[in-house]
Amino acid sequence: MKSVRPTSRDIARLAEVSQATVSRALRNSPLVRPETRERIESIARELSYRTDRRAAGLRTRRSNTLALLLFGALWFKLILEASGAVGQVVGFFDQMHLPPLVVLFVLPFLVGFSTGVTTPTVAITYPFLMPFIRTPDGTSLGAETLAFAGVMFGLAISPIHLCLALSASYFDTPLLRIVMKVLPPALCVAGAGFAVALLSR
Repeated sequence: MKSVRPTSRDIARLAEVSQATVSRALRNSPLVRPETRERIESIARELSYRTDRRAAGLRTRRSNTLALLLFGALWFKLILEASGAVGQVVGFFDQMHLPPLVVLFVLPFLVGFSTGVTTPTVAITYPFLMPFIRTPDGTSLGAETLAFAGVMFGLAISPIHLCLALSASYFDTPLLRIVMKVLPPALCVAGAGFAVALLSR
C-alpha cells in the first residue's frame, strides 16, 4: 500500500497555525516569529516533510512569463490582422459550411483549453470571431456571450490552467478528478452561452 505523504496542511494542524504560516516559515520569511518557525520546522522534520518542488515552482513562477505570453498573444493578433489571415480563416469557415454558433464556441474553447490563460485566448480568437460577432447595429451580445462561454469552458477543463494544476498539487489528487468536479458548472456555462446566443437571434 502506498504511504501517504505528509502535507503542509498536516504541519499546520499539528502546529496550530495556518497553512500560509507554514509556507512562510519553511521559506524563512521574516514575517514568522522565530519560535513559531522552530516549532513548524521541528514538526516538518518529525513528519519527514519535503516541499513539493513542482507545486512550489508553480506558485513562485514570475509574472514576467505571463507578461511575455500576453505580449506574444497580442503580437500574434497584430500579425494576423496585418497579414489578412483573419479574412482567409473566416473564408475557410464559410467554405466548410460550419454554423456560426459552432465557430463562436469551438474556436475559443480549443484555444482556451490549449493555453490555459484567458487574455491570450481572447487576443488570439477574437480577431477571427469579430466577423461573426459584428452586426450592422454594432455587436451581437448573444454571439459575444457564446464566444466567452467557449473561452471559460476551455479554461475550466484545461490541464495546464494554473488553478487546476495548483489544486491537484495542493489536494494531492489526480488532475482528472478535479476536472470532473469542475465539469458540471463548466457545462452550465456552455449551456447558458448557447441559450443566450439562440435567444438573442
